[in-house]
This record gives sequence, structure tokens and C-alpha cells, in this order.
Amino acid sequence: MVIHAPPFNILCLPLVLLRFIPSVELKIKIMKWFSLGVFWLENIIGVTFYIAFELCLLPIVYCVCLFNIGCNTRGLFTTVFNLFLWSSVGLLILLCILCMDTFVLLKILAMHNGCKENEVIELQNANALIGEASEVLNSKED
Repeated sequence: MVIHAPPFNILCLPLVLLRFIPSVELKIKIMKWFSLGVFWLENIIGVTFYIAFELCLLPIVYCVCLFNIGCNTRGLFTTVFNLFLWSSVGLLILLCILCMDTFVLLKILAMHNGCKENEVIELQNANALIGEASEVLNSKED
């Protein structure tokens, strides 16, 4: 039982016109494309907030890493060298990590069939390798 109904989505108004399309296959294609469009519209907004949150954390992470390098490195020369290295390259490294994290998030969101689609491809590749290996073994036996 639904206690609170979801709000009416204005993006769904064009779907009202679907009932005037006689072809069922065309209706299904339009609904799939529409659902993918809404999915990506919502997730692009979420990814934008994710990047903004990560950018807000960036100065804090930079300072914490600088503090950890200064406190946990042994030797005066090594400490000064590591602090200089992190001060000059640390921000670039953190931005690269942010880009990699965002890429992984988008890659996960792009798995429309679920996370198991890669496992299916790996199983198909493994079956192909097993088939090739069995052919090689059979040819050696002859």
C-alpha cells in the first residue's frame, strides 16, 4: 500500500502521447529511450554534486596528507624533499584521483544490465579459450 504517492513528474507528460501510437514495438523502444534519458538526467545531476563534494574535500585531504608526510617521514632531508614534492605535485595527483573516481562512477552507472554483464563477457571468453584448448589437444592426439 502506498502511503505517500510520488509527485507527478513533468518529464512524463510526453508519454501521454504514446497511447496514440499503434505500434507496440515502437512504444517499447520509445519507453526504453525515455527511461534511459531520465536515468541519465538524474544521474548527471548526482555526478555533478559528487564532483562538487569531492572538490570541497580536496583542500582538507591535501592538508591532511601534507601533515602526515611531515609527521611520519624519517630524516630531515627526506622530510623536506617529500614535503616539497607533495606541495608541488599533490594537488595534481588529487585532481587525477578525482577524475578516476568520477570515471569509475560513470562506468558503474553505464552498466544498464547490472554489474554481471562483465562476468558474462568473461565467461564467454573463457569458454572460447577452453574450446580452442580442446581443439589443440584433440589435434595433438590425432
